[in-house]
Amino acid sequence: MNFFRRLFRKKRVKIEPVKIMPEIKSGDTPNKMILLKAISQIGVGEIAGKKSNKQIETYHKFSTKNNDRGSNESVPWCSSFLCWVVETCGFHSTNSKMARSYEKWGEKVTTPIPGDIVTFWRKSLKSGYGHVAVFLLKKGKYIYVLGGNQSDEVNVTRYKTDKITGFHREDSKTSYTQTETQELIKIANELVFGEDVKSGGSVT
Repeated sequence: MNFFRRLFRKKRVKIEPVKIMPEIKSGDTPNKMILLKAISQIGVGEIAGKKSNKQIETYHKFSTKNNDRGSNESVPWCSSFLCWVVETCGFHSTNSKMARSYEKWGEKVTTPIPGDIVTFWRKSLKSGYGHVAVFLLKKGKYIYVLGGNQSDEVNVTRYKTDKITGFHREDSKTSYTQTETQELIKIANELVFGEDVKSGGSVT
């Protein structure tokens, strides 16, 4: 049984972030840092009833200009989650609760690798509504992503590829060696195929 299967097996409705995970190390590529930071939050989810998860409120702080105003978990938080991820990795975020604000983040890439950011449209392409998450891998007509506010939690979910608006990298000029890329692919594969993937993802 691989590391991720042991760590994230079956029930993932946890309130606190995952504590045991591969550590981010000095010299890690931006994509690896983003990927590992997002993995550390798997299982963080909304709380039934009137209470609000403090960790989600913290995500929301990073989607404000001065990182100083949290919001209740009832406010859509997929973009807030990404803002928290990229900023705690030391990169600039969009500081926005709008998922499609990430269409203007970093540099657009045509051939994604795990750890890139993927954006989707919702309702209509021109609506401005959408979803944003960390890209893991593409298989057939599906894309597997790690994101927040997916069935009200941070998890791995698969979506159809027909509503993707783009893939984005912290810096498209960053050169990834074959070894570095294969390491990212290995992490993504272990995470997707060692997990109980949510198969009902929809951005309609």
